[in-house]
Amino acid sequence: MKFTPFLDRVAKRLNLSTTLRSLILAALGFSLLGTLLALIYLLRGYSVPWFIFAISGTLSFLVALILALRSWANHRHAAHFADKHFDLKNGIVTSLHLSESQDSQLSSMQEQWTTTQLASCDPQTIPLRYSKKLAVLALLLTTATASMALIPTSQGVLDRQADEATTLDRSAEAIDALKKIVDDMEKDLSDDEAKELDLDTLKKHVDQLEATGNRKEAARQFARLEQKAREMSKELEQKRDEETLKKAIKNLKKSSSKEAKQIAKDLEDKKLNDAAKKLKQLAVKKPTGKKATKEQIAALKKQIEKLRSVSKQLSAASKSSSGNSAGAGAAGSLGLGADMQALDAQAKELANQLKQVELEFQRNPNANFDAFNAKLPQCNNALNQVANKWIRMQARQSAKKRLDGL
Repeated sequence: MKFTPFLDRVAKRLNLSTTLRSLILAALGFSLLGTLLALIYLLRGYSVPWFIFAISGTLSFLVALILALRSWANHRHAAHFADKHFDLKNGIVTSLHLSESQDSQLSSMQEQWTTTQLASCDPQTIPLRYSKKLAVLALLLTTATASMALIPTSQGVLDRQADEATTLDRSAEAIDALKKIVDDMEKDLSDDEAKELDLDTLKKHVDQLEATGNRKEAARQFARLEQKAREMSKELEQKRDEETLKKAIKNLKKSSSKEAKQIAKDLEDKKLNDAAKKLKQLAVKKPTGKKATKEQIAALKKQIEKLRSVSKQLSAASKSSSGNSAGAGAAGSLGLGADMQALDAQAKELANQLKQVELEFQRNPNANFDAFNAKLPQCNNALNQVANKWIRMQARQSAKKRLDGL
């Protein structure tokens, strides 16, 4: 038709208005959605990642595009609008309808009339239908939203991230160290000890540990593992103490010392409290007076001999246990074995100190016990350490019996 170019120009003008409105709508949608998503990060102290604005822009553009396509003008829309806008009394619409009919003469007359009327109509005079105020507002809001990308991460978050990174590194190092310790334990412990301690379960717990930057989570992980390791260590120490005690009983029974045999009998009868009392009775008494006398030296010798008749057997038992037990540090270097070795070492040093006093007394009748008295508390403390260990073992045995009876 002759006025088809005119309809093209009208449709183009209408679609320009639709495009402008859609762009404004897209900008407002981007501002609203972008601001909401950005605030999620900013309120937590983080900088806004670029993809937040990409998502907001894409979604807003798609919504605006869909709405624009639904309002997109074609020749029929342009004809209705032009008839109304230019007051053509539905001339263009009528021409379009007649062009589709069989009456070519009437269609030609209507088209000629419409073409004449359109000569004075200019599509450029059709106003663009959009809000300039809203466009300015959309521009300002879009600029404000985009400027949120320039806000840096807060110092508090940066400090926390640095702390998490440090915690993560330390956590990983600690896990590696734990794995090495477990591997060393597996090499050092005997098969029976490893089975008794359920070492496979501990290895499983360690393998399940994961490095984390969360201090609380790392603390919880290591606290659980530490508790398990302490329980295992306690069980191992108790088992080795019991083995050491059995060897001590055998050694004490072989001794010719009456005190040693009495203590051995109490230990064998599981009367550890009575054995501890008898052991404490062997504590060397502090000599009266500062000056040494022949009688005091002789009395101290007898006390130390009685003590050493027991401490030697105890020490030998712990050394025997140390030589026959495979384990980290061996049994004799930990727990009861270590205490019994320390007792004999202190008793031996005390005996040597008494010899020094005796030699000094032979040269000088005014010799004193000052050096001996200074050494005496260490020996008696070592003795009390062993005796108290026996008392605690008795308490554990009694508690175990009561629990087994429930």
